[in-house]
Amino acid sequence: AIAIVAGIFPVAAADDKTGESPSPSTSNAPSGSSTMAPTMVVFDSSGSMITNDAGGQTRIDAAKEAARTFISEAGDDAPLGLVTYGGNTGEAPEDEAAGCQDITVVTPPEAGNTEKMIAHMDGLQPRGFTPIGESLRKAAAELPKEGQRSIILVSDGIDSCAPPPEVCDVAKELAGQGMDLAIHTVGFKADEEAR
Repeated sequence: AIAIVAGIFPVAAADDKTGESPSPSTSNAPSGSSTMAPTMVVFDSSGSMITNDAGGQTRIDAAKEAARTFISEAGDDAPLGLVTYGGNTGEAPEDEAAGCQDITVVTPPEAGNTEKMIAHMDGLQPRGFTPIGESLRKAAAELPKEGQRSIILVSDGIDSCAPPPEVCDVAKELAGQGMDLAIHTVGFKADEEAR
């Protein structure tokens, strides 16, 4: 299932389906890292994340701040991993093929990744394309094959590399594989089509 879950990242910039800033949800926050399911954060570093967001920050700065808060509060013994996309190519039409392959698996979902994840995100510069569908596949491949698992997608827009694969089709594909997987999306100023 895909749901817009802004309570995972407690910032005003995260929009739910209504476009309003929802109040943080404690049900989605980790209550203790020992009970947290293995979780992959998929982080958008595409060119559109340079756009200014609420409070004078760029979208990527707001997303970095929110992700740092979540990762830090989850704790270093939480089984967290990170996939990023964008940041390494240009945005011209001739860059599209490379940009749609610009996906980095930073770390699998293991304890002890806090510093590595935060350091990698802090170094990201927004540029390039938005291969969300393929990024979800790569994140799912890093998760254990059994038990509860989660992916948290942090993005501001639609998959600029689709088709294929369309994001919702990838989610259906993963569900069809019998995965006990929750995919949460956090949209930063996402328009209606992206929602």
